Amino acid sequence: MRRIALVLVLAIGLLPVRGVSQETDHGEAPADSVHARETSRPPASEPAPAGAPYSIVDERVTEAIRRSLFVELRAAVAAGVLDSLSLHLRSLDPEEYAETYIAYYIPGEDGKPVPWAIARFTPDLKTEFFSSSPQSVAPAKSSTKEAGGSSTARVAVGRWKDDGILVDRYTLYRQGPLFYLKLEFTDGSSTTKRVKERSVSRGKRYDLAQKSRWGDYWLLTHSGYLESRDNEGLISTAAPIE
Repeated sequence: MRRIALVLVLAIGLLPVRGVSQETDHGEAPADSVHARETSRPPASEPAPAGAPYSIVDERVTEAIRRSLFVELRAAVAAGVLDSLSLHLRSLDPEEYAETYIAYYIPGEDGKPVPWAIARFTPDLKTEFFSSSPQSVAPAKSSTKEAGGSSTARVAVGRWKDDGILVDRYTLYRQGPLFYLKLEFTDGSSTTKRVKERSVSRGKRYDLAQKSRWGDYWLLTHSGYLESRDNEGLISTAAPIE
């Protein structure tokens, strides 16, 4: 019996001991969050900039086409620092995507996160701020006044509910010969864009009157769903609100 016990002790002593890995201190999410799978990735090839702590609150991958990140910052940072952070975040995933989309949020006046900037790699980096100044903490102001101040009555086209983290609802309406699309964000703010309608094989397409550098547009399908798209393809699909 003593010989058997000794053999068991020796066998147990030879088993490998697994250490507990620690998260890097760059404001990343804890191990039990959506971001926990980051621990299995190789080290980032681009270092995180100092003074820009962040948390990745959501990450979505559409095959090898698009990688979308939704990131919260503690405060607004300089444009150059944000570019460095975008390069760091892209390098966290070694896969090559046609587009890497990063939506940044900062605390608003009530402390709740509000949309602040969007960075896209296609493959070059381009960054667009919702506010007029990169250093501004205030979110983009709501705009519901139509060009020319027309008093023509609005005609509702439809409303849609999006399951994304940025936009909550869409409202499309016509005022005279012009079409407008209202975007209501998840933080409670909103903005209204003038869009141009044209017929396509899958339904009605609505392009921004002032074209976006990324070719953003919306497609109202024959089945009644509103697809948010750009030059790279589908971003999200919103269901009609009855």
